[in-house]
Amino acid sequence: MEKLKYIAMVALAVVASSCTKELSKIALGPTVEMELVAGVEATKTSLLDGRDVLWLMSDELSFFDGTDNRKLTAKSANGSTAVFTGQVAQGCTDFLAVYPYNSSASADLDASTVTTAIPASQAAIENSFGDGCNIALSKGIISGVTSSSTFYNACQLIRFTIPSYLNNVTEVTIASQDNRAIAGTVTFDFSGD
Repeated sequence: MEKLKYIAMVALAVVASSCTKELSKIALGPTVEMELVAGVEATKTSLLDGRDVLWLMSDELSFFDGTDNRKLTAKSANGSTAVFTGQVAQGCTDFLAVYPYNSSASADLDASTVTTAIPASQAAIENSFGDGCNIALSKGIISGVTSSSTFYNACQLIRFTIPSYLNNVTEVTIASQDNRAIAGTVTFDFSGD
């Protein structure tokens, strides 16, 4: 009977410690204002001259600090660099971020994964791509109230031309050859980074 009581106490201690870990992960405390200087490696939100990718003042990011999906908004945008600001959990050290902001996006910092959506319907823009359609990802460490991070393209871009004599084209449909999904919910894995 004494042995059974000891096993029960050990099991209770293990359960309590795992609950404590989860609670401490969630309860990081109040939020603080943070600036994220976002650079790009041939990525982002708009094209210049059909090839150079730029951040825009209207851009917003999903920023995952271990407690929530936080919206960071562009404070300034200067070509391939932008400064995003927003509230993040005080005391957090690691982060994952995804462009564009998606309130339904989620992340697991321990597994280094981000889940978001690639829009099935995208409005084409001449010499560029639709607003919010070029998913870019970043993983980093917070170093004070201003941190820097590089964003990387998560998807490939498709460039196509509609000849001027086809002036009544209103829609273009792009599909995979074997009908695999090319849009919808997708999870990106940074664990090999």
